[in-house]
Amino acid sequence: MSLQHLWAAEHFARLAIEYGAAHAGEPQRWVRHRSYVVTAVAESVAFLEAFIDELFQDAKDATDGVAGAQAPEGLDPEVVRLMAAYWNSTRDGESIRTVAKYDAVRVFAGRPRSVAGCLPHQDLNRVVGLRNWSVHHRPTTFGHDEPDLRLEDARSRITPDNALMSETTNPWFPDKALGPGVLRV
Repeated sequence: MSLQHLWAAEHFARLAIEYGAAHAGEPQRWVRHRSYVVTAVAESVAFLEAFIDELFQDAKDATDGVAGAQAPEGLDPEVVRLMAAYWNSTRDGESIRTVAKYDAVRVFAGRPRSVAGCLPHQDLNRVVGLRNWSVHHRPTTFGHDEPDLRLEDARSRITPDNALMSETTNPWFPDKALGPGVLRV
């Protein structure tokens, strides 16, 4: 399913960017535009999660001798063996965060772990956090003098602001953050 999630992420990102570029007139919260952005974010995370899970499952199936299974292409057999053992020990990655799964593969391949405060680790956590915010959102009213700061640290990386809301006094997140800039993070 990872390829379908990737296609959907690209598709909805393109729709959001095209919709925003075609906007003229007064700033508005467009349900269609925000839906495109939120769906692109959710599908991006779904791709990341599905891809790494598929990679581990392929390693496990190949190691277990499942008929027709192939080890992930280009990986050393020892890396594949370590991936399969890890997958078995974590109940198929059931309670392991996505970033930790990617880090495990890096370690098995003799590469350093990603650094939490650096790219791309930082952006991966941000996009997962944004997806989690949109899926598990609890409505809260924020005044203009007390903005929602959950993604404020990402503000310098999320550019440009959502053009549909650029001329408003609305808080940056979520109104100005949820535009084409968030899709480039």
